[in-house]
Amino acid sequence: MYHLLKQIAKVGIVTEPAPHPDEALRALERRLGELILKHFGRSLAIRHVDAGSCNGCELEIHAMNGPHYNLERLGIKFVASPRHADMLLVTGPVSRNMEVALKRTWEATPDPKLVVAIGDCGCTGGIFGESYASCGRVSNVIPVDVAVPGCPPAPVAIMQGILTAYSIWNDLLLAAIWVLGLAGGIGVLRLQPWGRYLLELFCWALIVLAPLSAASRLYALQRPQPDSQPVNWLGAIAGVTLILIPILTICGATIATLRSPETLKAFSAN
Repeated sequence: MYHLLKQIAKVGIVTEPAPHPDEALRALERRLGELILKHFGRSLAIRHVDAGSCNGCELEIHAMNGPHYNLERLGIKFVASPRHADMLLVTGPVSRNMEVALKRTWEATPDPKLVVAIGDCGCTGGIFGESYASCGRVSNVIPVDVAVPGCPPAPVAIMQGILTAYSIWNDLLLAAIWVLGLAGGIGVLRLQPWGRYLLELFCWALIVLAPLSAASRLYALQRPQPDSQPVNWLGAIAGVTLILIPILTICGATIATLRSPETLKAFSAN
């Protein structure tokens, strides 16, 4: 007992000091929380798949659930079944024994789904590469939306990867809508019947999405943020209204013009 107490007194406390507050992490958490609230209400379900890793990335993923990062308060939770998941978080090079299991997990995840490959092994195959025992990178087996390099990547990098996956999803959706409007406008200028339908569909998409986007932004203001000022609800509602009214008015006028007898006669004559 004496030797044990002597050793304790000699070595002292060897644990790491508590981390200092990180403003960059706080800003990242705020953006991630708002994005999850906008698309999924209040939760994001993630199914983690270990396709053959050394468990280094798993330690960082577990750290995200610790008190410092605390993903639960952002609405992010890990689920046991891919049928309940919105996103797959895949680690490690895909071993041959896990190839079929990973494909089945991806197929069981309901659409729309996102896939984030974690670590150098998941991004490039790492030191294992492709061999008789390894399929290499995750993208060799299933489609990958975002790859987060690192051996292992830090929890902040993994959170940034999740945020990037949603940003790509938003960008693709917005790009598809604007391409639809551009094609419809070109068709209308050339008096093509399909152009009238595409432009009207574009206007209806804006009429539906603009109020939903405004409502989600107002709803996100209800979430209290640390060190934040009280919400100016009058200014927020007035700003949203000033943006919505011109959009809805222009879209409504465009639809009415496209359905007018003069327009239909012009298209039919062509």
